[in-house]
Amino acid sequence: MRSSRLVRIAPLAAFAVSIVAFALPARGADRLTVGEYEVTVTMDGKTRTLTRCVTAEDALDANADAKEGRERLAKIAQTCSINQYDVEGNTVTIGMTCGDASSTSRTTYAGTSYIVDTTDTFQEGGKPTVSKRHAEAKRVGDCK
Repeated sequence: MRSSRLVRIAPLAAFAVSIVAFALPARGADRLTVGEYEVTVTMDGKTRTLTRCVTAEDALDANADAKEGRERLAKIAQTCSINQYDVEGNTVTIGMTCGDASSTSRTTYAGTSYIVDTTDTFQEGGKPTVSKRHAEAKRVGDCK
């Protein structure tokens, strides 16, 4: 059943990654800077670390206001419904539904770092299943 679960979570995991690039508050002060980020993700008691390059284009998209951020996310997640897209200061809360799966996330940004907590709900074997992820990222230098 693990592979079935991964297939169902994959679109939501992709969504979580897209949050980094598209879900930041209004311009005025950039909340995320260009560079290489080390991202530590904990899910189901297991932790893994990966790197991600935030490009200048990503940063421009990331600093869109709430309306524009919602529109950009809708273009990426075309088969999903965005139920919530709230921006309060440096914190962005997003809720969306993709088929029988749903995801909510709350991301707090601090210029060269961010923390995101995501909860996914989906059907597995005919039963509702909940999966939670916590990620912390920090800028570690220029993109390679």
